[in-house]
Amino acid sequence: MSTPKITVGKNQDQPLNPTGSNLQASSPFERRQNTLRQLHNREVREVFADVYDAPTDGTPYDPSKVTALDSPRRVLRTDCLIEDNDSFADMWMKAKILEYMKDTDAPLLLPNYDDIPITVKDKPHVHLVFIEKKSTAITNRRRRVQALISFRITDKTISTITRTDLTELKREINLAFPSSYTLNKGRIKYSYRDKANGFEFILSLTSESEAKEIITKVLGIRDKTPDWELLRAATAPDANFTVRKTVSVLQTLEKLPLLRPLAVCYFRKAVISFGRLRSEVLVERVV
Repeated sequence: MSTPKITVGKNQDQPLNPTGSNLQASSPFERRQNTLRQLHNREVREVFADVYDAPTDGTPYDPSKVTALDSPRRVLRTDCLIEDNDSFADMWMKAKILEYMKDTDAPLLLPNYDDIPITVKDKPHVHLVFIEKKSTAITNRRRRVQALISFRITDKTISTITRTDLTELKREINLAFPSSYTLNKGRIKYSYRDKANGFEFILSLTSESEAKEIITKVLGIRDKTPDWELLRAATAPDANFTVRKTVSVLQTLEKLPLLRPLAVCYFRKAVISFGRLRSEVLVERVV
């Protein structure tokens, strides 16, 4: 394993001291400022990954894809990057701007357990969350699109499920949904109801073949085989999904999100909930 490095002093690469300090900086403040600048600016570039710079190493590129110098996103990225001669106030302000810019995932909304039949409410509930990439959402000027697929573990209760069961569940979920897997949210509603085995899906997808693929994957996590007679599809031929409706709030018009937006989503996390008592993250990835 290579020794981590950090740029110190006058733009020279030196090994990071075991204590995390940069001993070559001329003062404690400059030492800390230098470390903070590099860590902060790395995060800035991740948040603004949609801002494309022209390569400086001679690599061929398409000039039409370079983000314009007066682009709001490029200007905002510049305003967030910490410079070597920034004061403490400058660094604090830039860190605060970045904090507001970071797009944290929306909270996972679990079902209302008051409405769940008594026969299944004590069954562990697994929630699979898929989410659109941040850069794509920014390009489309919207909040990241999410998809939620849930199922219940009907052969266990919240009292009988074990840590060994959870370990096996994590393994099966990781096998079913590798990092390369994509879910294409669409405008056709597919439902699959098999309450006896804990499955009751309503999915907005682009095609029946994809609906069958993801239902097969989810059921495979529980070693179940789909019964395609339980699959139903519904379209809304008269609906216009390309127009954002408006609603009046305190005499001000606010635009509502698009209904059934088209988006490519990646597996984000799996959460298991135990009734109202608690929930636990099984698998979590960065998207």
